[in-house]
Amino acid sequence: MLEPRHALVVVFGLALGVAACGPTVEEAAKEFLPPFCEKFRTCNQAAFDRAYPTIDACVQKGISGIASDDLKKRSACNDEELDVCKSDIQKLDCSNPMFQTGDTSQLPASCKGC
Repeated sequence: MLEPRHALVVVFGLALGVAACGPTVEEAAKEFLPPFCEKFRTCNQAAFDRAYPTIDACVQKGISGIASDDLKKRSACNDEELDVCKSDIQKLDCSNPMFQTGDTSQLPASCKGC
């Protein structure tokens, strides 16, 4: 089981691919992390509060887990794919193990390239 603060680093390991267009990894992180962090807080307030004082702290922790050299690289997904991923995260039920343990292996399929 991953600690919630470590799980965010795993998520962004998926975002380090290079694409011809679309957001940078940092831009994608700033789009993708808030819905993930908000849903995690909504679904498991106690675990979220143990790991992060605020949504912004959760987002910043995720961004800090990305190698500085990778932040300016292009994300593996484009803007439309990122929008679908964010929407799919928001639609997830709180019973999803990702929100109980912080383990991001249960991300929607639409997020795998982001």
